[in-house]
Amino acid sequence: MTLTVRSSMSPPTVRVQVRGDLDLFSARRVGMRIDRARQQGCHQVLVDAGGVTFVNGSALGVFIRTLRALTEESGSMQFTSVSPSFERLCALTGIDTVLGLGSLTVPETPVDRGR
Repeated sequence: MTLTVRSSMSPPTVRVQVRGDLDLFSARRVGMRIDRARQQGCHQVLVDAGGVTFVNGSALGVFIRTLRALTEESGSMQFTSVSPSFERLCALTGIDTVLGLGSLTVPETPVDRGR
């Protein structure tokens, strides 16, 4: 699966929606999208990662670097939604608290009931 990144800006806020596979190379696209928004006056970033189907540690590193850059500019990054796989890797690596995921309610994976 490929990655789809959508964003909408209303400075000082940018909303970024991420869907699909998130590895080092695709995560860089997300980081570049946020960097462009920062250049246009957006320093509050809201990320919807609820549609991420795959994520690896390299991709999480991109989010950590982006968060650091925003923090240095008195900005912020908040996740509004994360997929179970995203949340699980963040918890395993211990960066769930760094990314502020503790307050999120991660949607349950749907159960196929044979319908």
